[in-house]
Amino acid sequence: MRQKFSFQFILKTLVIAFPAVFFLLFPFSGASGILIFVAVIAFAFMLPTPQRRFMRYQKNLPTSKVRSMASGLVELEGKLLSQKLIRAPMSGKHCIGFYHTITEEKRDTNGESRYRLVHEEKQCSAFVLDDGTGKVQIEADNLDFYLLPVSEEKRSGRQIWREYRLEAGEECLLIGQAVRRDNQMIIRRDSLRRVFGIAPVHSLKRRDKLNVLLGRARYYCVATALFIALILVLPVDVQHRQVVIHYSQLLPFLDVFPSLSGPSQ
Repeated sequence: MRQKFSFQFILKTLVIAFPAVFFLLFPFSGASGILIFVAVIAFAFMLPTPQRRFMRYQKNLPTSKVRSMASGLVELEGKLLSQKLIRAPMSGKHCIGFYHTITEEKRDTNGESRYRLVHEEKQCSAFVLDDGTGKVQIEADNLDFYLLPVSEEKRSGRQIWREYRLEAGEECLLIGQAVRRDNQMIIRRDSLRRVFGIAPVHSLKRRDKLNVLLGRARYYCVATALFIALILVLPVDVQHRQVVIHYSQLLPFLDVFPSLSGPSQ
């Protein structure tokens, strides 16, 4: 069977492999190599995850009404109506969908706990969303769950079992592609924009209050890391009570452009 590799998968693989390659070449990298390393790590930190993509669309898309929505990417908000309930594996309760995880706790020599995901399972059946102006069929294949609260949790030895359930009657916000099929509109995954997600409205309201702070903190951390790395590797000398920065040593390619590198020190 031929395995397909997406651009995002290849990019993540390169980002993960980069630190190992860097440390092997560290003695030969110099100051420029350190700056490149920090820049790549910062870039990886800013990569758009599926949840960040969902939150960006949730912030920018206007909420449509089922009665008047057009084809294309839409954001809907309404109550979930079940068509076929499924049984959650941990609690045995019936629900529209569930996400089940098992995390294993390990302690290092310093007694600090580290957690590793050893099992995850997600399942969702088709359902209907009702926003008061109409009802629309939701194709649940590849539907992503966001901000679901923990419904059940238990510990068994070093393992932590958690269950997140999508319940019938819950008020949720959904983003997906509206298409017409058999003279009716349905919502499915938008393969072009790679977004098809659902989140409880009450969780989104709490999240919105933190979004601005979290976004600013992320950019601040990246900028601070780059600034500190620049200070640490910057060739600086003090001559006659003046601080001289040797840019040509930091970026050797500037020697090709004398007007940019300035007079030699």
